[in-house]
Amino acid sequence: MGFSTWAKQAQKLASQHSDKLNAGIDQVAEKAKQKAPDKMGHIDKAAQAAKKAMGPK
Repeated sequence: MGFSTWAKQAQKLASQHSDKLNAGIDQVAEKAKQKAPDKMGHIDKAAQAAKKAMGPK
């Protein structure tokens, strides 16, 4: 199985379970903000990028 096939399957699963993944991303972002409050802007950008990378709902 090639990487592109694996990536397509991963994106399909991510879009099917986007609600759970979004909740997990939000939880991780909140923990990171607690550990590094001076990096909140970077953490928010990274969380948004992770959500966007999952593809359309």
